[in-house]
Amino acid sequence: MPIRVHIKDFQSIKDSVVIIDGLTVITGQNNSGKTAVMRAILGLFTNAPAGPLVRHGSAFLMVELTFDDGTVVRWEKGWEKPNQKGGTVNRYHINGMLLSGVGRGAPPEVAALGVCPIQAASDRVWPQVAQQFDGTLFLVNRPGSAVAEALSDVEKVGKLTRALKLSEKDRRASNNELTVRRKDLEGLKDDVQKYTGLEDVRTQVATLTIQESQVDAFEFQLAQVMELRLSLTSAQEQVDTLKDFDPRVVPDQKCAVRVRRHSKLIEAVVGLRDRRNQAGGEVERLASFDPSVVPLSKASQEIQGLSITLAESLALRVRLENASGEVSRLQGRMPTIPDGGAAESLRKELNQALELQRRVKEALEQVEQVEAEAKTIDTEYGDAKQEVFDLLGDLGECPTCGTVHEPGQHVGGA
Repeated sequence: MPIRVHIKDFQSIKDSVVIIDGLTVITGQNNSGKTAVMRAILGLFTNAPAGPLVRHGSAFLMVELTFDDGTVVRWEKGWEKPNQKGGTVNRYHINGMLLSGVGRGAPPEVAALGVCPIQAASDRVWPQVAQQFDGTLFLVNRPGSAVAEALSDVEKVGKLTRALKLSEKDRRASNNELTVRRKDLEGLKDDVQKYTGLEDVRTQVATLTIQESQVDAFEFQLAQVMELRLSLTSAQEQVDTLKDFDPRVVPDQKCAVRVRRHSKLIEAVVGLRDRRNQAGGEVERLASFDPSVVPLSKASQEIQGLSITLAESLALRVRLENASGEVSRLQGRMPTIPDGGAAESLRKELNQALELQRRVKEALEQVEQVEAEAKTIDTEYGDAKQEVFDLLGDLGECPTCGTVHEPGQHVGGA
């Protein structure tokens, strides 16, 4: 049952670790620290005074025992600062539990570990720790009365003997188990070597186990990337097309905006020019037309003549109707009046002739309006053409539409 002893800043020992496993012999020259090891172990279980024990130049000592069952006891004693300055330090750590502000003697939690003295007659004897200068081993150097009292309780001695046998049996079983586990450990180490270099695979697998929402987000991002890739390919083709293009001939942003605006104005001017040309053709075709001398057809002439007769007839009819009673009274009969159906037919022909005359007048008014608009368009077109001339200068190609033109003259212009 090995016990690990860690001693630090205790008398001549600065920092040392001793493993006690069965019969353990510590040898060395005088004043090399052999006795200090015994004193350190005994001091842990007695909470010995720190004055003569703390290493010179250190603040406090530390002794730690680790038993084979995993129990860890650490004892720290001295001062907060070297040379016995500052507050005092007197504390224990038992399996991570801190016992601070300990008074004189070891606390009960330390005595409960079983390393403690027993009373033999009027003497106190340490069964586990023998003093270096006490003479011989446990009880051998004691008076007969102390030996008799210590050994008088045969039952306790028997229990101690049985406990020792059981502990020895457990120790052997633990050693056998430890041997098997060490072999298993070596085998597992060999198996682990087969998977050396696969740490990144575990990280990659953990990275791939993502949520479904993240997968959807990645798919959406992938679709965007594919769309951007198509845009990039198209842009690259345009770049290849314009690789010989000199960017110095491209006007600035403000100038480009003005060019686009005037390009639209040029398109509108071209449309108005076509309308002007069309209207001009109509004007030329009707230049010699005199609406006042438009000949009327024979039927129209008859209608025009008859319209006066019809109007007079209607007026006479009204007068006749008003006087019909008087005439009937005087003459006893109505005068003969023209047929109403023939008069209505003449009225329709007269209205058609008047409608034709109105349409001719409206056409002449539209021609005058188109001529006025054409003059305005010619003025705007001239201004736009001059501004395009100023913008294009000596360029051989329009930076907006890409068409080739003569210096200062756009192909789309007049």
